[in-house]
Amino acid sequence: YYTSLTITLKENQVSLQTIIYKYDMVEKKCSVLKKYSTKLTLKQWQSLVNAIDFADFWGLTQNENKIVLDGDHLSIEGIERNIFSHEISKKHFIGRQAVSENAIYKAYQLVLEFSGNKEGCLNFK
Repeated sequence: YYTSLTITLKENQVSLQTIIYKYDMVEKKCSVLKKYSTKLTLKQWQSLVNAIDFADFWGLTQNENKIVLDGDHLSIEGIERNIFSHEISKKHFIGRQAVSENAIYKAYQLVLEFSGNKEGCLNFK
């Protein structure tokens, strides 16, 4: 199961799109299990920015040793666009194993809380 989160800040309005899906490796297709669309307050937005900065997302190395996709794993791709030209001004990817006690996981939990999704990718059939 995977969680896709898209956060957009435009003219002091913050929107959060969340999609939980399952990828079938045999048939090479995705099934959407749940979608959420919410508006965040500027206070929530600032809390998220603070959590991402505290975790030093933009400064973390891409991978921590070898990534194994079973168990406790979190992959994050961050893209920041120029508000005028819409060109990508920053792009970064990290993958971490055993992240449940790391600061970057705390930022992920905060986004899940804001989305209305309390389960992450768990408990879906």
